Amino acid sequence: MKPGHAAALALVGWYLMLGAPPAKEGVRNYDAPMSQWVQVQAYDSAADCEADRTRRWYMCDQQGDKAGAKLWFDAKCVTTDDPRLKAK
Repeated sequence: MKPGHAAALALVGWYLMLGAPPAKEGVRNYDAPMSQWVQVQAYDSAADCEADRTRRWYMCDQQGDKAGAKLWFDAKCVTTDDPRLKAK
């Protein structure tokens, strides 16, 4: 790997994203473009993002919060430079 490529990779972060805000009746739109999803948190690595998503899902699941568990189960970790984050 060329040194320039390593530097570019080091600048990429990760976002934990939730489906687009509810259009009606509190149901999130997971089919909406990623640019309409809600950024929850930023991370330095995919592993950190996935670990936090899993932790949030597990906490809701253990508390019997089915809606919360689904919310975090369906959340996605994406790179900060993911082209789907750009509004079209």
